[in-house]
Amino acid sequence: MKFTKTTAMAAAVAAAMLATSASAEFKMATLDIEKIVDLHPDTAHNREILKDTLKDYQGEMSKLEDSVAAARKAASAAIEESRNPALGEKARKRAEEEAAKSVEIARSAERDFLEKRQDLQRSLNEQELRLLRITVRQVETEVAKYAKANGISIVLPITGSRLGIAPAAVWADDALDITAAIMSIMGIEEPPASSEQAEDANVKL
Repeated sequence: MKFTKTTAMAAAVAAAMLATSASAEFKMATLDIEKIVDLHPDTAHNREILKDTLKDYQGEMSKLEDSVAAARKAASAAIEESRNPALGEKARKRAEEEAAKSVEIARSAERDFLEKRQDLQRSLNEQELRLLRITVRQVETEVAKYAKANGISIVLPITGSRLGIAPAAVWADDALDITAAIMSIMGIEEPPASSEQAEDANVKL
């Protein structure tokens, strides 16, 4: 059987139940962590930070695109010149050499463009992940405090795939859900029923 985060969580739950069943009441709770993170004030703020970073990166890419376009134009002109029937043998040979150099410069510019785009996208993804982890840790800290204060042995996430957290509950009674309680503690309000779904924070070049 393939061992996954979900099976590891299930094993942890079973172990915790065995450890506590003999001495104390086992209390379990569930949490919609994606909902809390999506509605957390920092998430909207982080999205604006990422948009500003993306704008800066797009400015860099625009300059590189101009460089690539200029290099392609120069290579095209050099190739056209090397095909000029009015050129003598020596002049043609020099023109062909210059054309070959221009083509290589254009190819190098294109490679630089692609590599830079990959680097900037990677940097953007890493920044998004760092900001997300900070928010997730804030939620986890409050959940731990609440659980300890209320004698809860374990809190299972019912969502979390978008956050890199494997949901551990296929189904759970709504009575176990402490999402609303955590949101109240953190001062996070439920959006109006008519509000649109939160904007996707993923940003790409």
